[in-house]
Amino acid sequence: MRRWRYTLAGDVEIARTVGSGALTVGPHFHESVQLTVVTAGERAFRTRTGVVRAAAGRTIVIPALLPHATLPMAPGDDSVNVYLPPELFGDSLGDVPLVVPTGEPSPDPVRSRPPVAPSELVAAVTAGRVDLRQLAARFGISRETVIRRFARETGMTPHAFRVVARLNVARRLLRDGVAPAEAAVLAGFADQSHLGRQFRAAFGATPGDYRVTAVPGR
Repeated sequence: MRRWRYTLAGDVEIARTVGSGALTVGPHFHESVQLTVVTAGERAFRTRTGVVRAAAGRTIVIPALLPHATLPMAPGDDSVNVYLPPELFGDSLGDVPLVVPTGEPSPDPVRSRPPVAPSELVAAVTAGRVDLRQLAARFGISRETVIRRFARETGMTPHAFRVVARLNVARRLLRDGVAPAEAAVLAGFADQSHLGRQFRAAFGATPGDYRVTAVPGR
């Protein structure tokens, strides 16, 4: 089975595929900027603005916190994913993915849009565990409209967004050497099994594999 294997180099996280077969992961986002360096075939992601594709020799730049889903990677497709702290990019990234020639030091600001501030509704939903009915009453709209507007702006439902936010918390804990069972509880999951299913679906690796390969010796 094909999966992602993660390693750490200081503040930089690097992921490579191991195993064979196709590979798909569901909608998710990262707290880091993701550089997908396509080394063979092509890579493609679906975001709220559509599908972005790149062939070998190109790099897809995905801004931090931008929800995206990996379209199926065929056996001949491959890439190296590099995750970098967003502060390294300053204000040069917009809120949509970019495709640049591999080897460019950073995306050309001319081709980037300035960051778009989230709406008040999106900010309220992502700030914490807010009851959607209370939000609906606050904004004078229905609960269903809250969900639709949030999904239109982010590409994910409020529930899915919060789950992935907790997955990113678990990911940080695992990088710090916390055991998967403890990370599950601290990140708000029912148990290690619950975390494991969600983590693999979003990041293409189990929490245990991620912790062992990202933080060798722990």
